[in-house]
Amino acid sequence: TTASDNIFIGCNSGKYNTTGGGNTFLGKYSGCSNTTGVNNILIGCGVTGDGATCSNQIVLKAGTNTLKVDSAGVFTLNGTTVGSGGSGYTGSQGATGYTGSLGYTGSTGAGYTGSQGATGYTGSAGTGQIGYTGSAGSGLSGRTTSTGTTSSLANNASENLDITGFKCYQLLKIQNITKTFVTKNLTIHALKGVDLSIFKGEVLSLLGINGAGKTTLSSIIATLNPPTTGDILKNDVSIYKDVVSYRRTIGICPQKPNIDSMLTIKENLEFAGRYFGMEKQAIKERTDYLMQRFGLTKYADSKGSILSGGYKQRFLLARTLMHSPELVILDEPTVGLDPHVRRDIWEIIKGLRHDGVTVLLTTHYLDEAEVLSDRVCILDKGVIQLIDTPQNLLNKHGQKNLEELFIKLIQESNDEVK
Repeated sequence: TTASDNIFIGCNSGKYNTTGGGNTFLGKYSGCSNTTGVNNILIGCGVTGDGATCSNQIVLKAGTNTLKVDSAGVFTLNGTTVGSGGSGYTGSQGATGYTGSLGYTGSTGAGYTGSQGATGYTGSAGTGQIGYTGSAGSGLSGRTTSTGTTSSLANNASENLDITGFKCYQLLKIQNITKTFVTKNLTIHALKGVDLSIFKGEVLSLLGINGAGKTTLSSIIATLNPPTTGDILKNDVSIYKDVVSYRRTIGICPQKPNIDSMLTIKENLEFAGRYFGMEKQAIKERTDYLMQRFGLTKYADSKGSILSGGYKQRFLLARTLMHSPELVILDEPTVGLDPHVRRDIWEIIKGLRHDGVTVLLTTHYLDEAEVLSDRVCILDKGVIQLIDTPQNLLNKHGQKNLEELFIKLIQESNDEVK
């Protein structure tokens, strides 16, 4: 409770360190019995150093092996001295300092240099590592849409440099997705070669009139529908090689409430946790947290039928987040809700973004997309017409809001058909 200038990373890391300062503990239970020592670096599961009072040491633990450097520069491996002095362990370079933060990027893609890392400990050759430098605009050439408009954000680059003001990394890559529905008398080409990157931590809205292909695309990303051709990559690997593992990383919030009427609100959340194989204690903690976060605690022992429309939507969002997904797919989350309830849901979606959750939002409300989205993707007749930040789209097309831009694009598309 009185320690200062410490860094604890990991479950129960530094748990019993109450007075020692200037320590860095990385790993589960690291430093858990170091109570007064100062200026230590302990890395590894359960690594605790030389007891409660040792200081100025570096301890690295991997499995059953422990490498230690004390304040005199003496190296020991599993208790046996293996080297000493300023030359470092067996002549190797000293450990590097922690890396600087990622460089920020301007809208033109010119990266600023990240701050310099802290100086490394031990060994005369140990130096701090310089922070990463923002990319100098690679992949910003954009993609040409079917109407000949070039987006200022690269759609197929491995990383995007100005979605939310920070460097963002690709979560999913949709490659040449097509979807064709064939009936006895009709063939419908719902998607016609869609290429799209979804980036970690962004809110991406899919917009389009009925039949544009947005629901089809989101259902394919959710693995509710297979594509006719094409692929979806996560970490450069097709999701279809292990669909079950991929599904554990996504959460789907349907448009229409589907709350199990036989279970209470609390039991519904617990059931969702069991469905995803969560441990009993984790289910309890997550359920309590989500009920509190979404204002559902007072309805914990009630059936879903007593909830209002707004609270049913809150429950659906809570259930979607039960297993802590990386990607949340929201299908018309505010349709039919009162204006003040819609705004409450907006704040929840903003909170997801703040927590680093990627959100794929399908909506007909253009004001909603304009307020919430980092990027919007406008589909028409199964083809991506435009994809960019809302502000960039408005600036390029000289419109005041997304609704005016959307109407303009639809009119242009109808004129082309005529």
